[in-house]
Amino acid sequence: MKILVIDYNAGNLASLTNSLKKVRDDSKKNISIKISNSPEDILCSDKIILPGVGDFSNCKKQLTKIDGMIEALNKYTNELTKPFLGICLG
Repeated sequence: MKILVIDYNAGNLASLTNSLKKVRDDSKKNISIKISNSPEDILCSDKIILPGVGDFSNCKKQLTKIDGMIEALNKYTNELTKPFLGICLG
């Protein structure tokens, strides 16, 4: 399973990634955890997590600065209908 944590220059990536790695290691399952801001990486992932800092307006502003990000997220959630989790987005 491929889990992607979206890096948009605002979320708390370290805490989330460390937690995911702990769960992966404890479960002994084959789970890859990647941090990326690449729309291509999003489309290749099995699950996505968007970490926030309590302010969705800032999150949206940062995501729109990344070329192709909004389109990739829309395709991932609406067309591919894969799991997407937003954390602490206000």
